[in-house]
Amino acid sequence: MLKIKNQRGISLIELILVVVAVGVLAVLIASLPASIQSIRNSGNTSLAKEIANKEIDLLRKQPYSGLSNGMNTFTDASLFKLPSPAAQYEVSDCPIEVCASGEVAKKIKVTVFWQEAGVVKKVELSTLMTERGLGQ
Repeated sequence: MLKIKNQRGISLIELILVVVAVGVLAVLIASLPASIQSIRNSGNTSLAKEIANKEIDLLRKQPYSGLSNGMNTFTDASLFKLPSPAAQYEVSDCPIEVCASGEVAKKIKVTVFWQEAGVVKKVELSTLMTERGLGQ
């Protein structure tokens, strides 16, 4: 009669599975800080675009005659959620390549700046506004 002993220990397959699982966990943990930073950076860019869009909407509500050429700064309550923020808009005459037929329009460019890890980041949005208003 053949007797089978009750063996104790770890098989080679179990050992390989544990090593693979530990390796996968190590890779996930190592990439976590970069993922968190990437999410934060994406959030800052999204917030800056939202602020710039809001400022463009406010400028579009102004009468055309109130849009004088030049650079101006602006503030927004959400602006201070960005690290080291600044914001400005520039009003200029419509570029000749865009308004080639002599249309009367102004170009409005809104820029929001902030810093991430010592590097200045920015979002710029531009639009045109005609003398007769938006979409005319």
